[in-house]
Amino acid sequence: MRVAQVVLGLGFFSLAAAAVAIEGCSSSDSSSSSSATSGGSTGSGATCAPTGACAAVNSDCLGLEDNSAKKDQIGLRVSQLTVAKPDALKAGAVKLIVDKGVYENLSDCNVNGNGTFSWLLEFDRTNNKLKTGGAKPVTDPHAGYCFVNQTIEGFDVASATLDATVGADGKFSVTMGQDLIVPIFLDPQATSQVLLPLHNLVMTGATLSADNNCIGKYNGAEFSTSNSCLPDATEGQKFFTDDAQLDAYITIEEADNVIVPQTQQSLCVLFSGDAGKFGDGGKPNKCKRDANMKTLAQGDWCSTTNKPADANCADAYQLSAAFAASSVKISGDCAK
Repeated sequence: MRVAQVVLGLGFFSLAAAAVAIEGCSSSDSSSSSSATSGGSTGSGATCAPTGACAAVNSDCLGLEDNSAKKDQIGLRVSQLTVAKPDALKAGAVKLIVDKGVYENLSDCNVNGNGTFSWLLEFDRTNNKLKTGGAKPVTDPHAGYCFVNQTIEGFDVASATLDATVGADGKFSVTMGQDLIVPIFLDPQATSQVLLPLHNLVMTGATLSADNNCIGKYNGAEFSTSNSCLPDATEGQKFFTDDAQLDAYITIEEADNVIVPQTQQSLCVLFSGDAGKFGDGGKPNKCKRDANMKTLAQGDWCSTTNKPADANCADAYQLSAAFAASSVKISGDCAK
């Protein structure tokens, strides 16, 4: 996979906008048909339960498409991404913007992100396959998504198909790693994006629900209208309970070619954790290099062994995250 010469165009998002990221709550008295989506109460009967079209599918995860009778094209969209590594993605401006992009714009589901970062999962349980890749933002999430299948920034961006057998208990894993370019769109019109080149993508510890609608579950029963139907951070609440793990790596060279305009730093500098020590002081600030043009910053992963870094190889950073996913309609590949 070639090094992606891409720029993370986040400058038009303000931190103030990102900070309010996910808000909005219905104060309707209606309740969901799923016990897991019956929201907290203020004592007046008002709840944070999904309403309208969001309550049409009986699921534990705000599913928008009923997959219970399907065997082929069981579609889901990542509804929450909880990053463990690198540390730079666990807090700050980038985390806020990624969270806002992953959470959908669904006021009837009490979720009000902007839905610009869509990562799709399509299971074929008959043939034991999982198709995964990115999707562009959509005007109506209920209408569904299609996999990006086009040339962007000179790169062929398309889905990847992996071997994935879902057991009778719903458990599955993807252990044969796959390279995948994940497009992260940054505005509703998909005019700005970052291409994230992931290597050796695997998924473990994952469970698909019995109705094929969920990975993980929505935690609305814990929320209250008195807190605007938002998770209470002081209580450690999250919108969803994750029930899958993904791991991959991005090389240092690739990371140094992804620039974050808000900080005017490359991801290499950001991942290093010390811009003063490892940045070259340029505009933008990229990773400092020695006489042999090798970056001084060292990663926590080795791309040649696909194992943790050691004294001989530390040329990559590991990406590790837990995730939840909710059912959506997927209509195959987008037209080129």
